[in-house]
Amino acid sequence: MLPTTLDSHHSPATLKSPCPTRLSPAELSYSAFRTFLLNNEPCLLPREVVEAWPICQHWRLRPTSTTVVDPSSEAASTSTPNYEYLRANLGHYPLPSVVDQSCLRVTPDAPSAFGSLLDLWRNGEGRSLYLKDWHLPAIFESQVAASGVLNRDQSYGFYEVPGLWRDDWLNRYHLANSNDDFRFVYAGGADTFTPLHRDVFDSYSISTNIIGAKRWYLFPPELTATLEPMLAKAGRDSGWVNVEEWDTQQKEEFISKGMMVFVQEEGETLFVPSGWHHHVTNLSHPTISLNHNWINAHNISATYRSLAREGLRCAQSISDVKELLQHHSKNDWRPRWARCVSDLLDQSAGWGWSTFWAMTLFALKDCRHHPKETASSHWPAVTSDLQPPLQYLVVQIQPLLADFLSREEAEHMYLPGLSELLACITDQLNVLEDMAKAP
Repeated sequence: MLPTTLDSHHSPATLKSPCPTRLSPAELSYSAFRTFLLNNEPCLLPREVVEAWPICQHWRLRPTSTTVVDPSSEAASTSTPNYEYLRANLGHYPLPSVVDQSCLRVTPDAPSAFGSLLDLWRNGEGRSLYLKDWHLPAIFESQVAASGVLNRDQSYGFYEVPGLWRDDWLNRYHLANSNDDFRFVYAGGADTFTPLHRDVFDSYSISTNIIGAKRWYLFPPELTATLEPMLAKAGRDSGWVNVEEWDTQQKEEFISKGMMVFVQEEGETLFVPSGWHHHVTNLSHPTISLNHNWINAHNISATYRSLAREGLRCAQSISDVKELLQHHSKNDWRPRWARCVSDLLDQSAGWGWSTFWAMTLFALKDCRHHPKETASSHWPAVTSDLQPPLQYLVVQIQPLLADFLSREEAEHMYLPGLSELLACITDQLNVLEDMAKAP
């Protein structure tokens, strides 16, 4: 077995950059973490948050004297993957597409099962292979459910969602209402990276390094206008933006404007706020992380704006269809047009207004119930001390609802069931407002 190695490729060790706040174990209260949600600022959580997770206990072997550490690397030593355990328990799992970043594409001879990928890494190979967006938690849970032994606390399991990010509207809704979720395992060799991007729906992201270390480049929302032209050009060229390839002068220029460059150590968890572009480089061979995208009352307005922008882009891309409908259906073109844009939005963004408002209603209803009633086999209870005050929810949702009802597109008038859904949300907001005022 080859030991885990840390690589210093493209090392920016000479760059001086601000780093996200690193919280100590004594600062792990929800109120302390909520400060970063309210300010939309990143932070790093210590390994104490996750050290009891089964995946941290079983997936890795602690560093030993045989662990190879590059003396020029910015990262501390990391664990060796527990290859025997991983292969025995997960080796048979089929994989989604594995990208070979040496040729920038999915290769036909890429490993089709996790065990084959583990074997490559164990032999020091597969440095350019990157497994992304693997819905492993959901896959495992569905298999356990099929066996009739679904118990969140007793399963071989993966982890218990920590209280700090348990108030997750996105995953709670989808796990209760569909087969989809936004929990992923990322696993890549030492020559892999995630190019510059912004997370789906302008959601929050939480990323825990289970094995290995990563280097992050984080860009605050104020730099979005500067980054968008280079991202658009890369998209037209069927490429991506690799920040590691920037020269020192360009990196220092972005640092002066607020870019953060730092190493996330093994066991640390990074909170990435809404609208922060980021590039991530894997420093270890291999590097394995667990990631969530999530939404709640603190960033629901960012998600709303993101969906509105994407809806506008979709409408503009098929403006010729609108002209045809107006010409041939002078009296009833608007309902048909609304459905056309809605269908395209669903395809482009993965969801649309109906799902957005259904998720919001689901979350608002949860707030009225006893925490035990909100728990499920997939998700632990969200107690009142792990979410904002009820009045905060009302204040965040009411302006979005008013804006949506006044939109020129008037989707609520033309999309089936949406008007009734919004009426239910109005009722729930009234109930929550009364509850918030109650002594």
